[in-house]
Amino acid sequence: MHLWGSSLDPDNVSYTSSAISAIDTWKSPVLLVHGDDDRNVQFSQTTGLVQLLRAHNVYHELIVFTDDTHEPLLHKRYLFAFNRLEEFLDRFLKLGAARTTAGQ
Repeated sequence: MHLWGSSLDPDNVSYTSSAISAIDTWKSPVLLVHGDDDRNVQFSQTTGLVQLLRAHNVYHELIVFTDDTHEPLLHKRYLFAFNRLEEFLDRFLKLGAARTTAGQ
């Protein structure tokens, strides 16, 4: 067993209390951002989630910051992630159209 526990064990509290336990019902697109040297969330949990998303045909995008921790260490990585998040939300929530309409 890992320090983080087994998040894929259906009898585990961390599994039943997480969104992953309802992956069969997921329909919304997912944006994942993870540092590969994260000491808070095991990187293999993200790769496992990506496998489950693929298996359930859930659209997802993944940003991996190499040699980075749970919180990005460089300001430019924050900016990159926030810009990608804005683009992601614009594409799937149509925020770009709402901004254009509100500005008229």
